[in-house]
Amino acid sequence: MTRDTTGAVLRLSAAGTDLVLAAAGDGLPAVLHLGADLGDLGDDGLDALALTAVPAVAHSSFDAPARLPLLATQRDGWSGTPGVAGSRAGAHAVPRWERRRIEQREEDGAQVVLVEADDARAGLALRLRLALDPHGATGTPGTAARPPRRRCR
Repeated sequence: MTRDTTGAVLRLSAAGTDLVLAAAGDGLPAVLHLGADLGDLGDDGLDALALTAVPAVAHSSFDAPARLPLLATQRDGWSGTPGVAGSRAGAHAVPRWERRRIEQREEDGAQVVLVEADDARAGLALRLRLALDPHGATGTPGTAARPPRRRCR
């Protein structure tokens, strides 16, 4: 089964483990919970989790709470080591990912979320695959690349 999940709270469950993601907005999703099975929450319970899982405003930080996405960078209010970094001759050192697609599906018994995003200004594309296998183990292979250039004549 494949379903479009734009703007949703996504839940992957297996072997007593839950991975819950907030996928609102147009950026990369954020992890709300990774740990023990949360039980039978239903859609209302997942929405309540998304509302209550907002971090506190840290001292000497932005004035609003920052829910950090996967691959958090300085643009997201993250002051630690960025999830991805680079530069193009000193320009576009911090990507501004805009999500183009997010999809939840099952592959070979694993629950999977696929995320595609890009930073058109920097000429970068990103594809993330988050999986929770039948044993409750997670995996997050991803690729980031510069799309081929199109030449105008």
